[in-house]
Amino acid sequence: MSSLHNAISYGVDLLRAFPRAIGLSDEAGVERISETLTPVMDVWSQPEWNFLRNERFVGLRYSSAAFAAELSGVALLNPAGSNYLITALAATGRPAAAGVFLSGLTTQISVQATFALQGAGLPLDTRVYTATGTVAKSIGQVWIGTDAAAIGQILDEIGASVATNQSVDLMRLPVILSPGFAWFSQFNVVNTFVSGGIFWRERRMFPGEQA
Repeated sequence: MSSLHNAISYGVDLLRAFPRAIGLSDEAGVERISETLTPVMDVWSQPEWNFLRNERFVGLRYSSAAFAAELSGVALLNPAGSNYLITALAATGRPAAAGVFLSGLTTQISVQATFALQGAGLPLDTRVYTATGTVAKSIGQVWIGTDAAAIGQILDEIGASVATNQSVDLMRLPVILSPGFAWFSQFNVVNTFVSGGIFWRERRMFPGEQA
């Protein structure tokens, strides 16, 4: 028996997916792709395919201690010279008092002036872990600390008087960080412990993406 032209020869799931996509029953089956159809492979549509593009989803829990007369906060930094783009996707905050979170953008110099490094993020894809659980450090860094004033340009207020120990989302839209810049959030009540999580995606920059 001669082989089919443009045969689909890999996987039962794929053979079933095509008829479902065009409204046929599973029993109808699709064995080959006609010359009148243009197959499209969308390698951006599924989060697990980030691995194929050498992108990483990353996250880390943070905690920022209370300090007299200063505002506790967190920052996600893309270090200068990294040649990576970082997209901040989500962040949460849980304060030990009632108040408001102030979030915005700032520079590496401003972050490092008063904050301390908490650590690199942990990948949210176990395929990058070794059998012993070790993994290469992320490019993005989480910094924590306190300052008497905002460490950068405030763009948003979150919470409208967040209750004590109430966890809230700190980010409305994704934020893109080029090397040397950071997203930050500080609680507007001094001497208040703050904790939460922060999550991001990072990838190497393409030619022409650096401003």
